[in-house]
Amino acid sequence: MTAGHGSPSCPQCGGSLPRQALWRAVSCSYCKAVVTLNTRWVERAAFRAAWARAQLRADDGDWVTLAGTDYRLLAPLGRGTTSEAWLAERQGNARLRAVIKLEPPAAAGKQAREATTLQRLQALSGPGSSYFSLRLPQPVAQGLTARGAAIAVRAWPGFWGSLADVMALHPQGLADPRHAVWLWRRVLELLDYLHGQGWCHLDLRPKHWLIHPADHGVHLVGWSRAAPQADPAVDLQQSAWALRAALAGAGEAPPALPARCPAALAQLLRRASEDRDWCRGQGAAGLARQLSAAALADFGPPRFVPFDPQRA
Repeated sequence: MTAGHGSPSCPQCGGSLPRQALWRAVSCSYCKAVVTLNTRWVERAAFRAAWARAQLRADDGDWVTLAGTDYRLLAPLGRGTTSEAWLAERQGNARLRAVIKLEPPAAAGKQAREATTLQRLQALSGPGSSYFSLRLPQPVAQGLTARGAAIAVRAWPGFWGSLADVMALHPQGLADPRHAVWLWRRVLELLDYLHGQGWCHLDLRPKHWLIHPADHGVHLVGWSRAAPQADPAVDLQQSAWALRAALAGAGEAPPALPARCPAALAQLLRRASEDRDWCRGQGAAGLARQLSAAALADFGPPRFVPFDPQRA
């Protein structure tokens, strides 16, 4: 705020201030308020008070302390036979939202390997690494807590649940096979990058596909079995089986493709899920091209299809 001729003015009373208010605190000669117009200047006492407030831990809610830092558990995201996943918020002056997976203490070694794998994946360099690092889990902390072994990764905004959750809501299978095309395309794009960097996921069960309904986004979790220099055809075959299961619905072992799945897509899913040698020869990029050709034959030019997993 300035008065006439560009001189600074007091935001409380409008009185003129000396130009020193632009870089330090001054006392207004009219209303006696202590004022500074420098947005980067903070009083030590005010800063210390704000820092102390950031360290306060509310008495309500569930908490875990991981790697010396408190995390407030905000909402449950899922539960397995021996594990829990929670949306959490790291406390302190550098807060962030994280997903924490809690397991029995015996799982600490497995979680440590997963954390090391995620750190190695984030350290990859090369074409596309700046983009794909955002689509891979970003580890925050790992260790033992009072509630067992825990691993925390940065939370991704907007993700709804897993492909397994989608399947639980649609026991008859996905009604529109075009959703499977979009989801598979997203995963093959990520696998093409990973395989090009020498890494394989090796555990692409539906529960490890996190779904973002807005754009059929998929983030892969569950990296405890990931390994370098493994057979990439395993990932490609597993991805095809996951989509077959999502289209077939519950009760089929192995999942049988329904009649509503058109011919070209059905043929591609069968071959990719049953012929590992063929997958190895195609690679992720080749399989993505096969998927584009099948989708064009079955559905015509690409067209976005809104996806609402909670709607029949």
